[in-house]
Order: sequence, then C-alpha cells, then structure tokens
Amino acid sequence: MTPTNSDEQRPPLWISGNVHTRREAEVLGLADEDPESLLDLIRDDVDNGDHLAVGDLKVYPRLDQQGSMAARGGNANYGYSGFFSASIFDGEKWRRFDLRTVVPEKESGFAAQREKPDVLERIRECVKAALGRQCVWTVPDGKVQGRYMAAPPPNGSMP
Repeated sequence: MTPTNSDEQRPPLWISGNVHTRREAEVLGLADEDPESLLDLIRDDVDNGDHLAVGDLKVYPRLDQQGSMAARGGNANYGYSGFFSASIFDGEKWRRFDLRTVVPEKESGFAAQREKPDVLERIRECVKAALGRQCVWTVPDGKVQGRYMAAPPPNGSMP
C-alpha cells in the first residue's frame, strides 16, 4: 500500500483515543442498515451533535457474507455474523479508516449479534492503546478509494 502523491493527498492525523458509535442501539444489534445508507450516514456531519476532536474514530457494524445471506433469507435469529468498520474525523468530515491497523482483525468481528457489545469494548481498548499513533492517507494498490491507516506501533506489534 502506497501513500498517494496526487491531489487526493491528505495531511496525517493522530488517533485521539476516542471511539463513537452512530447510535448505541445499532451497535447493540437493534437495527442494522444496508451498506448504501450506512455510507451516507458516515459521510454526514456529526450525527448527534457531539463535540468531536480530530482523530476520533466512529465505528459501525457491518454484516459479513454469511450474515448478509442469513439476513436476506429472512432467518429470524440473532446469529447474523459480521465485523466493525471505522471512520476517522479529520476536523471537517468522517474519512474511511482501516480499523485493522489498530485492532487485530479477529478482534473486530462477531459471530452473532449478541457479541457486538463485547467486541465494541475490545475495540475501545485497542483504540485507547493506540492513542497518539499517526495515521496516513493511502490508496491501496488496485483500489480507487483511499483511506487512513495507522502507522505501526513503535515496537512493531499489534495490541
């Protein structure tokens, strides 16, 4: 993954350690939205008027392939699996953020909706541990959309 050298280059940010959710009810599995409306929500300004700092993260649940298939099939159970994605606040807008650069991939997923609160707590712990880490704007090879990624921690290991 390479930093962009074009007009899309954005200044580096530093993780504030704060984690926000769109609405706590959604994180707790009371309402999942389809990806298109979800993208519209995260591009909006602050959802609930909270005062934000540059480097704050907003996390939101997404269904994985198995969870999406179960939901489309109309299965009425709490077994929809998925993962959390994130955006980072740059002082003006929410920007895409690669959560895997702060939280190990296995720590940001859930096998069932009831696991979301525990996963969210692990994410909060990892983000607090990443306080002050620099994030740089990158456009991964072969991708059109860029995202912020946290630089590796000084000791080179994930939390």
